[in-house]
Amino acid sequence: MQLRSLLLAVAFFATHSASAAIVYEGKFGGRGYQNNGNFTEPVGVAVDGTGSVWVVDRNRQTVQQFSATGVHQHTWGQFGDIRTAISAPGAIAFGPDGTIDILAMSDFKIWKGTTAGVNLYSFGGYGTGPGGFEYPEALAVGAGGEIYVADKRTSYITVFSAKGVYLNRWFVPSTGQPAVGAWVSGLCAQIVGGTTYLYLADQRSGDDCVLKYSTSGKLLQVFGSPGAGDAKLKDPRAVAVDQNGLVYVADHGNQRIQIFEPNGQHAFAFNGASAGVALFQPTGLAYSRFNNTLYVLQQLYCTVSRYRLF
Repeated sequence: MQLRSLLLAVAFFATHSASAAIVYEGKFGGRGYQNNGNFTEPVGVAVDGTGSVWVVDRNRQTVQQFSATGVHQHTWGQFGDIRTAISAPGAIAFGPDGTIDILAMSDFKIWKGTTAGVNLYSFGGYGTGPGGFEYPEALAVGAGGEIYVADKRTSYITVFSAKGVYLNRWFVPSTGQPAVGAWVSGLCAQIVGGTTYLYLADQRSGDDCVLKYSTSGKLLQVFGSPGAGDAKLKDPRAVAVDQNGLVYVADHGNQRIQIFEPNGQHAFAFNGASAGVALFQPTGLAYSRFNNTLYVLQQLYCTVSRYRLF
């Protein structure tokens, strides 16, 4: 696994070409208000259990489904046929049973439904106590369908059952200022043999790293540190893990994707320029095991780029 990644990195630097490790395969989306397939404020991207790609548009209050190659398939929400309103939707994730979880920002709830747009139930809400949020920013789903929600303001990870029952929560301290909390802007789950691990993108200035946690709140690893060089991050916004355990970080401030080995070693950085399509302030990531593809959301351009991984 590490040898494979090392060879990719060597090939990348030797040829100064992304084609040895990452191949740009196109993009979809674009700025537009009423057309299906366009966005005005895309804030979340995820891949479901069939390989379809889903994008949340907060401004339009829509959720759009695309094929793996970016062909628009359906829209739910303001201009679609979702059967319940989702107020200012944010992050999106899928459960192992195929259900969809969407973080509804303005009412501080998690909305759970089916991929056909059927509302099942919602839970959570505003508050500082257990089960409540002040600034929920990201979510992920574990091996048993349990839901993890990152609150950027309180620095808590709150855990719910697949049915929305509050289970527990734990505090994420800042790596640079332990007395205060991390600013978790991105969250993803890695499932290995039925065990769930959580990766958190901490964008607090002076932290600028990715944290790997157990589901009980134990810190396991730290990826990256503040800066602009190799293994350095500036304002990381999202994180994804592929089937080999490689960790991909949306290095928003440095306008690139940073890739780390499972053991935390830096593999290489990719800014897209060598592929002729430079990245600009990436804000979201989603990995698909179906076609070994990384989907990169660029909110400002209202697009999702596709990169095949080799």
